[in-house]
Amino acid sequence: MSRGAGDGRLFGANNARDLDIVRAVLGEKQLNLLGQSYGTYVAAVYGTLFPARLNRSVLDSAINPQWPWREAWRQQAIEQNAVVASDLRMFAEKFPYAWGAKSAVPQACAFNSRKPIEPLVSPRRSGYPQGLVVQGEFDPSTPYAGGVAMAAQVDDRLVTVVRDGQHVPYGDNPCVTATVDAYFLEGTLPPVGARCPGGDPASR
Repeated sequence: MSRGAGDGRLFGANNARDLDIVRAVLGEKQLNLLGQSYGTYVAAVYGTLFPARLNRSVLDSAINPQWPWREAWRQQAIEQNAVVASDLRMFAEKFPYAWGAKSAVPQACAFNSRKPIEPLVSPRRSGYPQGLVVQGEFDPSTPYAGGVAMAAQVDDRLVTVVRDGQHVPYGDNPCVTATVDAYFLEGTLPPVGARCPGGDPASR
C-alpha cells in the first residue's frame, strides 16, 4: 500500500479495480456499494468502469466529481474554517505549539509534482440502476454543493439532510438510515427533492 501511494498507483480507478477483484473472489455477479466521503468517488468510478457489475449504490457525503483534489481540499478548508473558526482560534491560542501550530505546517503532498499515470475518471451512470446521494446541508468536510454536483453528474437521487453539519449521517440519522435501508433492501427510491431532518449544525 505504501509503495502504491508513493509511485502514483493509489488512485480512484485502481481502487475501483481492486473492488472488482474482491467481487470476483467472492463469486458475486454484482455489488451493492455504500461509498462514504472519498469512497463516494470510488463507488461512482466503479459504476463508470464496471456498470454491469454494479447493482445498487449509495453515496453518503459525496465529494464534488468536477474538482481536482487540490480544489477539493481547498474547499474543505474553507468550509471547515467557516464552521469552527472561533473554536480553532481559541485552541491555537491555548496550544500554540501543539495541534494549533501543527495544522499550519505544509504537508508533503503539497509539493508533489508527480504526474498521474492515467487521467482521472469522470463519473457517469450508464448501464446500472439509479442510486442515492446523501448530503448534509452544512457538512464542512464534503460541502453540500459537491453532493448536488455528484447527483447531477451521475443522475442519482439526492437526499438533503437539512440544517445539519454531520459528515456521513448514515447509521446515525434515523431518517437517512431508514431511507438508505429501504433502497438497499427493497430498491425503493425516495421522491425527487427528498429531505431528511437534521439537527443544529453547531451541535455536531
